[in-house]
Amino acid sequence: MTMTKNERRLRILLVITDPGQARKLGCMLAQAVDPAYEVRAAATLLQATDALSAEAFDAVLLNLSLSDSQGLGALEPIQAATRAPILVLADNRSHIYMEELVQRGIQGYLPLEALGAQTLHGAILVAVERGRAEQGLRRGHAKYHATIEELEDAYFEVDLKGIYTYVNQAATTNFMRSRHEIVGVSYKNLTTETHAQKIFKAFNEVYRTGVPGRIVDNEILLPDGSVAYTEISVALMRDDQGHPIGFRGISRDVTERKQAEHELAAAKARAEEATRAKSEFLANMSHEIRTPMNGIIGMYNLLMTTELSPEQADFVETGKRSADSLLSLINDILDFSKIEAGKLEIETIDFDLRKTVEEMVSLPALQAHLKWLEFACQLDPEVPALVRGDPGRLRQVFMNLAMNAIKFTKKGEVVFHVSLEKEDEKTAVVRFSVKDTGIGIPKAGRERLFQSFQQVDASTTRMFGGTGLGLAIAKQLTRLMDGTIGLTSKPGEGSNFWFTLRFEKQPDVPVRLFNLPETVRTKRILIVDDNKTNLTILAGYLKHWGCGCDMASSGEMALSLMHAVAKAGAPYDLVISDMLMPGMDGAELGRRIKADPELKEALLIMLTSQGLRGDAAAMGQIGFAAYLTKPVRRSQLFDCIVTVLNRMPAQQVAFKKGQLVTRYSLSEAKRRSLRILLAEDNAINQKLAMHLLARFGFIADAVTNGREAVQALSQTPYDLVLMDVQMPEMDGLAATRVIRDPDSPVLNHSVPIVAMTAHAMIGDRDKCLSAGMNDYIAKPIQPNLLLQTIERLLGVAPRPAGNSGPISNA
Repeated sequence: MTMTKNERRLRILLVITDPGQARKLGCMLAQAVDPAYEVRAAATLLQATDALSAEAFDAVLLNLSLSDSQGLGALEPIQAATRAPILVLADNRSHIYMEELVQRGIQGYLPLEALGAQTLHGAILVAVERGRAEQGLRRGHAKYHATIEELEDAYFEVDLKGIYTYVNQAATTNFMRSRHEIVGVSYKNLTTETHAQKIFKAFNEVYRTGVPGRIVDNEILLPDGSVAYTEISVALMRDDQGHPIGFRGISRDVTERKQAEHELAAAKARAEEATRAKSEFLANMSHEIRTPMNGIIGMYNLLMTTELSPEQADFVETGKRSADSLLSLINDILDFSKIEAGKLEIETIDFDLRKTVEEMVSLPALQAHLKWLEFACQLDPEVPALVRGDPGRLRQVFMNLAMNAIKFTKKGEVVFHVSLEKEDEKTAVVRFSVKDTGIGIPKAGRERLFQSFQQVDASTTRMFGGTGLGLAIAKQLTRLMDGTIGLTSKPGEGSNFWFTLRFEKQPDVPVRLFNLPETVRTKRILIVDDNKTNLTILAGYLKHWGCGCDMASSGEMALSLMHAVAKAGAPYDLVISDMLMPGMDGAELGRRIKADPELKEALLIMLTSQGLRGDAAAMGQIGFAAYLTKPVRRSQLFDCIVTVLNRMPAQQVAFKKGQLVTRYSLSEAKRRSLRILLAEDNAINQKLAMHLLARFGFIADAVTNGREAVQALSQTPYDLVLMDVQMPEMDGLAATRVIRDPDSPVLNHSVPIVAMTAHAMIGDRDKCLSAGMNDYIAKPIQPNLLLQTIERLLGVAPRPAGNSGPISNA
C-alpha cells in the first residue's frame, strides 16, 4: 500500500515514560513527509487508555516500561482498548517477553537503541497496511457468519478442546437450546458417552490427516431427555500460518429417517420371525417325508437288480423317476427353508479337492452318457489338492449346474473345467465352470435366473421341469462360502455357468507328485478320440507328466499314423482310444491293430463313456490292456499308464486272455476282508442297507439298537459302524459315547462310526460329530454316497457298479 500526499495524516499514539526518548521519536516522526504523522504522546498507561477511548488512532507505539505499569501488564489494557496495530518499542528488558508478544499478535518489535527514522517509518507503514487488511477480513468474516445464519442445516465451530465457539440459528433449533447454552460448552455434555467417543475419534482423524470426515448416526441429548439423530460433516480450521485452531462442521437432523429405519427393522424382524416359523415347519415336514421315502426309493433300487420283464422294468423305472423327482423337490425345499431361516450350515474340513472333483463327476457323466452326450472333466494341474472347505456344499453347487446343463442339452457335450484363478501362501481361489452346447439363455432370462422360483421359461407348458430353486440355492451357497457365481450364454449356442470359491490350504502336508518313470516318458503314445475336448484334456495330462503324444480324431486316421511311424522305425508303444467314434469305433480299431503284424505289439487302453455289462471282458479278449470309464480321473489314468507300460513282456500275454488292468483289480481282496456293523431299528431300512452292503462286496451284521451295537462291538472287531440316531433302549448318540469311552468293554474305541438319520436340520450334524461320530449321511440313503463314505473312511478303492447291477443315485 502506498499513500499519497492528498491522503489524511496517520494518527499515532506514542506511549513512553522517558521524555528524552519521547522527544527523539517525535523528531523522527516529524521528519516524515509521505505520509505525514500526527502524533499524540502519553507518558503513562492511564493517559494512553484515556486517549484510546476518546480518539481513533492508526497505530500505537508502546514501550513496556511505563511509570504506572511494567511488561505485559502495560500491553493488555492497550489491546483491550483498540483494534489498531501495536508496535513495541523495546528496551534492554523487553526481550524476555518476545515469545509472548508474538503469540499476542504484536505487529512490530523495534529496539530503541538502534532505531532509525527510516526503520521506524517502514515498520509503521507495514503495520498500518496489515491492520487495515485484518479489518477487511473481520468485515468479511461478519458477512460470512451472516450467510451461515441463513443455512437450513446446523453449522458449528469448536476449538481443539471440543468447546463450541460458534453455532448458527439452525443449530439452536436442533439442540433445542439457546446460543448461550451451547457456546462455551463441550460437545461431550450434549451427547452420550458412546457417541462422544465416536466424535472424538472422528475429530482426531480429521486433525491427523487434514481430510474432512463424516460422523454417521450421532446422538444429541435434548433437554427433555429424548434423543435426536444427526449426520455430521466436519473439517479442520487453520489460522493464517496454517496451524490447526479447531473444527467446523455441518450437522443435518435425520431423526425422522432413523425412526423410519427402526420401524422398518422391527417390521423386518417380524417378517423374519414368520419366515423362520414357516421354514421350521417345512423342515420338520421334510423330515417326516424323508423317512418313508427312504424305503420307497430303496425298494425301487432293489427291484431294479432283479430279473424283470420289459413291462415290469418300465413300471419300476417310471416309479423310481417320480420318487427321485419328489426327493429332489424335498431337498430343494429343505435347503431353501434353511437359507430363509438362516440355518444353512457351512463347514470347514480338510479334504482332497482333486479327489472330490473326480468323484463327483461320476453321476452327471452317467446321466450325460444316457442322453448320448459327451461329458468331459478338465482339472488343471495348478489346482491345489489338499485344502480346507465344505466338499459337500461344493458338490451340491456343481451337481445343480451340471444336471441343469445336461437337462437343457440335446446333443453335443458338457465340459466341467476346474482352474486356479489366484493364490497366495495360505489360500487359493478356484474357478469351476460347466459349459454346454445346449439351448442357451436369452439376456432377459439371465437377469432372473438366480432368483427363487424363477426359470427362463415360466409357462405352464414348458418343456423342462424343475422348481426354479436350484440356482437360487447355488447362489446362496457360493455366497456363504465366500465365492461368486455367474454365467455367459448365447441362445442356440449353449451356456457357460461358473462359480469361484476361496479355500484355505492345508499346512505342512505332503502332496503326491505325478512323475512318470523315465522308461515310461520315453514311450511313444497315440490318443484317438473324435471329441476335440477329450483330446485336449488327455494331451494336457500327458504333457504335464513329461510325455509326448500324437492325436488322431478317427480310427482311420489312427491306423494311418501307426503305419507311417512303424515304417519310419519308431512305432507307437501305447494307444489310448475312445470307444464310441463314428465310422470305426474303438473296439474295431483294437481288432485291426492286433490283426496287423506291423502294429500288434502296441499296448491298448480303452476309454468308454458307455460302459455296459460284459464290455470289459470283450475288450480283454480283443487284446486291450486296460479298460477305463470316462470321464477318466487324472490319477487313475496316471496309475493305469504306469502299470500297463511297466509290465514285463511275459505279462503282456495275459491281456489276450482278458485280464485287464482296472481300478478295482487291486482292492477286491481288501474289501472282502472288511466287516461292517449296522445299527438300525426300522426293518425296511435295515433290509435295504444290508442288501446294499452285500452288493458293494462287504460282510455286514445288523442289530436293532445302540445297546446291541455296544454288545456286538465288545465281541467282534468290526472295521466300521453304520449307526441310526433314533433307536429304542439306547439311541445312536448315546451308543457312540459309550463306544468312545475308554472304560467301556468295546474292543476298538476308535472304530469309524457313520450316522444315518432322517434329521437334516442345522445342528443335527454337529450333534453327531460332537458325540464322536466320524461322518453323517441323511436319509433317504443314497447308495453312491453311502459307498463313497465307506470307501473314504476305510481307504478302499471304488467298486465297479457293473459287477452287481447298477447303483442308482436315489
